[in-house]
Amino acid sequence: MFNKLWTEMKEKMNIYEQEPPMLPIKRYISQNSVASSENFDFTTAKHRFKAIYFETLDTLVGELDERFKQPGLERVRILEDALLLDPEEWSSAKDILSLYEVNFAI
Repeated sequence: MFNKLWTEMKEKMNIYEQEPPMLPIKRYISQNSVASSENFDFTTAKHRFKAIYFETLDTLVGELDERFKQPGLERVRILEDALLLDPEEWSSAKDILSLYEVNFAI
């Protein structure tokens, strides 16, 4: 996916006569600073932007997982699944009742 994005970007640069992306100027990093991914020396601009792309993608996936993996949403999903099923196929009725701490003999 990134390679396709990079190729499209290069084509657009040629169309609009833009300069290619470049690596930032190397700066002196103090020995007292905390190590991070920014301290990694990339050999090309493509490698640097690829690292940024995947770091952003990883953050997006993590945030979406956190957003949609909530106990309340899981309860609603189980209840919705049970209501959409035919009553004879309610194998998840115990799961629904256990969510609401109801102890009926089924």
